[in-house]
Amino acid sequence: MDFKIIECRRFAPLCPCEPVWREVKDYEIDIELGDGHIACIDGIEYVVKRGDILVRKPGQKTYCSGMVNAILLTLDFSSQRSEQNYSRNDEGPIQQGDDIELLRDLKSVIRPVSEYTYIPIYNELLQVAFSDEAASKNLVMELLYKLNADQYRIEFSKGRTKESVTSIVLKYMKNNLSEN
Repeated sequence: MDFKIIECRRFAPLCPCEPVWREVKDYEIDIELGDGHIACIDGIEYVVKRGDILVRKPGQKTYCSGMVNAILLTLDFSSQRSEQNYSRNDEGPIQQGDDIELLRDLKSVIRPVSEYTYIPIYNELLQVAFSDEAASKNLVMELLYKLNADQYRIEFSKGRTKESVTSIVLKYMKNNLSEN
């Protein structure tokens, strides 16, 4: 999988962000570091908390409001972008590439078990994103695999139903105790 990091930086404005709609041009995978804010992606509002991962894909409509404190990661799979003077708010073509398997099924917000799950990866990316291509690509791949594994684990655990102790006892009594 060939890609380029076109943005990897800390974003912590001094004032709350005002909601301004924009169209996502590239793949954005951000982690919230602060107390949280509101993110709207394709008309669905999410309360984003510390440690949450926001995944935005090309063509989605989005805005954030409130006190954002995040590490921003933007990826280019089209080989058409440059990290020079890049801004998510600039006009430009929307990246194509719905066939990127590790990003295709990710939800817009991923809430890890621990708020600290992904912070070490992002901190390392901040250090090497534009100075060590091999290390940064390995970190991005680690991030993508972990996000997919966490999402799968969350979806799998939602599908399982937990039987209450009372249900288990009643089932046992019905199957093992006679009415006589």
